[in-house]
Amino acid sequence: MEKKLFKLLKNSSVGIPDIDTQHRQLINLGCNLSQMCRKRERLSEIEFAMLVKQTLYFVNYHIKYEGKLMEETAYPGMDAHKEFHNVFFLNFLKQIRAFEARDSFVPENLSGILYEWMDSHFIMDVDLGRHINKSRKKIFRFIRS
Repeated sequence: MEKKLFKLLKNSSVGIPDIDTQHRQLINLGCNLSQMCRKRERLSEIEFAMLVKQTLYFVNYHIKYEGKLMEETAYPGMDAHKEFHNVFFLNFLKQIRAFEARDSFVPENLSGILYEWMDSHFIMDVDLGRHINKSRKKIFRFIRS
């Protein structure tokens, strides 16, 4: 767990303060989810469901936030990035639906999917961060002239 967390923290900074803050929040939610999965027999189903719901809402917020930035700055990798978001989100929802239906749900799969996505996603976001910063510099130069 510590190795995964260190790797995620190392890759979480993309140079856009709002996105970096959101990435740290995603890591916190992932850690909480992973801890709950490990001690699930001592937790109420309501506590677990609340954390799952909170994680789902925040992931959705983050995806929409990045999508808006990609559109505003005409990010050239937008289609692939959005598709990556969509595939993850559908897999995450599938796990949540299994939990709600009490059907073949493995709690560790939920946190595992989240960690795998964050690991790849944060690396992808480095390119997005460069693009956004470059776009902002162009706008700033335009305004100053």
